[in-house]
Amino acid sequence: MCIRDRKGIPDKLDYIASLGANTIYMTPIFAAASNYKYDTGDYTQIDSAFGTNKNFRRLTTEAARRGIRVIVDASFNHTGRNSIYFDRYALYPGVGALEGGEVRRDSRYAEWYRLDPSQADPDERYAGWTGAKDLPELNEMSPSFRRFVFGAPASVTRQWLKPVSYTHLTLPTIYSV
Repeated sequence: MCIRDRKGIPDKLDYIASLGANTIYMTPIFAAASNYKYDTGDYTQIDSAFGTNKNFRRLTTEAARRGIRVIVDASFNHTGRNSIYFDRYALYPGVGALEGGEVRRDSRYAEWYRLDPSQADPDERYAGWTGAKDLPELNEMSPSFRRFVFGAPASVTRQWLKPVSYTHLTLPTIYSV
C-alpha cells in the first residue's frame, strides 16, 4: 500500500487493520537533510516532511487502539554531517563536534565522533560510516552518547518508546551500539 505521506497514515488505520495487519514499519522519521532520512539531523524531532512530534504521537496512540504496532528504523551509528550534533557547516546555534569544519573539543558532542584534528581537509577530520562522508560515524562507546540514546531518563529511545507501549525502534546495526 502506498500512502503519500506519513501524516496520512492515521487516516488509513482502520483500513490497515481491516487487512489484518498488526504492524507498521517505518524507515527513519527523524529530522534530516536528505529524502532517505538516514542522515539524522536531530533525533528529538520528527522530520517536517512527515509532520510533527504531535502527529507521530497521534499515529502511535491511534495505532495502539487498533492493536497495531509501529516500528521505526533508528540509526544510532551515524548522523548526518548537517546535524545539530556535528554541524559541519555551522548552521545551528551551539557548538557542534566539527563546527564549520573545525574540530571543536569544547563541544558537548565531540566525544560522540571519531575526530582527527591533524588533517588539513575538514572532510578528512572525521570518519564516515562505511566511508560515507555525509554520514559521520558515531563513537558508540562514548558514555555521553550512550546516555543520550538510551541511558538517561530523558533519552531519545525513552522519548519515543515511553508514551505508547506499541511503539518500537529497530536498530539495524545493533552490533555496533
